[in-house]
Amino acid sequence: MEHTMQPLPPEKHEEAEIAAGFLSAMANPKRLLILDSLVKEEMAVGTLANKVGLSQSALSQHLSKLRAQNLVSTRRDAQTIYYSSSSDAVLKILGALSEIYGEQTNAVEEKPLIRKSA
Repeated sequence: MEHTMQPLPPEKHEEAEIAAGFLSAMANPKRLLILDSLVKEEMAVGTLANKVGLSQSALSQHLSKLRAQNLVSTRRDAQTIYYSSSSDAVLKILGALSEIYGEQTNAVEEKPLIRKSA
């Protein structure tokens, strides 16, 4: 009895592309710090840059990648742009990282974001 393998439907390929883009956007230590901060509170660019230790120019590049995947949203108040993240997917991934690494911060638990290796 021979089993023939059926190719995956196009929807599966599309889902994989979307997931890969999402994971690629998150697969950077600074972007994880940015998202971790923005799931907790809305922040102006200058405040966020200081918090995560980036220049505003570098932060802008990271935020652009996160915006492209709809992981952050913006709000303008006069000349100030505020960023936040209320993405369920981001919350779930940060929560999973918290469970895996033990000291990973998520929006529910206040722990250090990156576990230091011994």
